[in-house]
Amino acid sequence: MALMHNLLSPEELWPAVRRQSRHALNTGALVPIATSVHVLEEQGLRFAVRRVERIDRKEAVAPSQQNPEDPFAPPYEQDLYVGEISDTHVGLLNKFNVLDDHLLLVTREYAPQTELPGEADFRAMLRAMAGTDSLAFYNGGALAGASQPHKHLQVVPLPLADEVPAMPFAPFFESATKDVGPVRSPELPFMHAVAPMPPGWAEQPDETAATVQDLHDRLWRELGYSLTTREQPVPYNLLATSDWLWLVPRSREEHQGIAVNALGFAGALLVRDAAIQELLEELGPLQVLAGVSG
Repeated sequence: MALMHNLLSPEELWPAVRRQSRHALNTGALVPIATSVHVLEEQGLRFAVRRVERIDRKEAVAPSQQNPEDPFAPPYEQDLYVGEISDTHVGLLNKFNVLDDHLLLVTREYAPQTELPGEADFRAMLRAMAGTDSLAFYNGGALAGASQPHKHLQVVPLPLADEVPAMPFAPFFESATKDVGPVRSPELPFMHAVAPMPPGWAEQPDETAATVQDLHDRLWRELGYSLTTREQPVPYNLLATSDWLWLVPRSREEHQGIAVNALGFAGALLVRDAAIQELLEELGPLQVLAGVSG
């Protein structure tokens, strides 16, 4: 268990992320996936579509010194280690990042990625989010886009691309919630529930964690799920910004070969080549998101 005085404060965290990112780039520990950004508009919404420019780098990287069965288990790859986020979570850089300063909040003790986030997870998430304008997300299981079974949340600075709004669905959320509890926006074609974040959470992230867990559980109930354990009822994506918390149940990992993780429900999609990009343009992002949601 980490000593409290070793924890990075929210003010210290993001400067540490940026320093470690530069260091990891210099050492070759960080292996960014090069992409080109294309803006795709649908129904007045602007989506950031990133097309992978090279797909061979990840496969060509030599194995690190880490446990190949669980790269999130200690000893951590020191060039990717940012620091202690909370007494239960450490911060690691996403080794194969598409977005700059992509932070992973990894549980110190192993827990499965199909376990619902609890108060400790939300405490780490809020501490990370309090330091900068950011998007936090959780891919609940392989069908929701998780590539590792060791429990982890992810945080990336906003905006996700300079060419698009920080959160394209925010107008629909605002028209649906109107300062009430969890609701669904009838204007969005995919299953979801959304609620405003608790006021003042950034000033008191530790004290607000239990409230955010309760809000997360209420989102499930809004969608008709009864939580009897902390095992997720179905695969899902959870997303959070300074203003909103929203949840999307998942039924499949991809739609017609277009894979989607949580970032898709924040207006950012990744495609592997020009052919998949053309298919996405033909179908439209909203049809793809509806096709993978529960």
